[in-house]
Amino acid sequence: THVFPDADVPVVQLSLDATRPPRDHYELAARLVPLRDEGVLILGSGNVVHNLGMMQWSEDAPPYDWAQRFSTAARDAVLSGAHERLIAYDSLDREAHRSVPTPEHYLPLLYVLAQQRPGEPVSLPVEGIEYGSIDMLSVAVGLGPAQGGQAVPTVSSRSWSAWALRAHPTPLSRFTSGSSRPNGRPNKHAPCVTCGSG
Repeated sequence: THVFPDADVPVVQLSLDATRPPRDHYELAARLVPLRDEGVLILGSGNVVHNLGMMQWSEDAPPYDWAQRFSTAARDAVLSGAHERLIAYDSLDREAHRSVPTPEHYLPLLYVLAQQRPGEPVSLPVEGIEYGSIDMLSVAVGLGPAQGGQAVPTVSSRSWSAWALRAHPTPLSRFTSGSSRPNGRPNKHAPCVTCGSG
């Protein structure tokens, strides 16, 4: 309701089968790519690092070493387009099982990354580990640098929608309209976004 307060955008929620291996999720997500050409915004909500059992209930809690290592490895793989490394996330760090004790919060990232076309930029509008073990990394595909070299801002925030509303007061439906983005550039494909939920 924050991004589309009038609730005038059709929404289809997809469930994840957490019993399937990550590769199956990535391959299924790749079959959704044509939807972007129809102006469909593909949004995944989860956390790259999500360990509630190790959470420290203090907003200024430093990240655990294992959480920071995993987050950094995932971030580097996202930015370099190393999707295979992200599919095999259990090999990103020797303690990956602590960062991703169960896959349901990690898998939405694969759905968004599978939408990335060759050479298409990714941006990280929200970054940061909160409560020691919850990574708020947000990944956007198709919302790359604006005309004139201005990059999409990267901020630490608990909420993607709060960032979207601050950075782009124009409703996000403009991103998917097929006409133009808020910066006036033509929009060939709808963007894909994964959010840290929190």
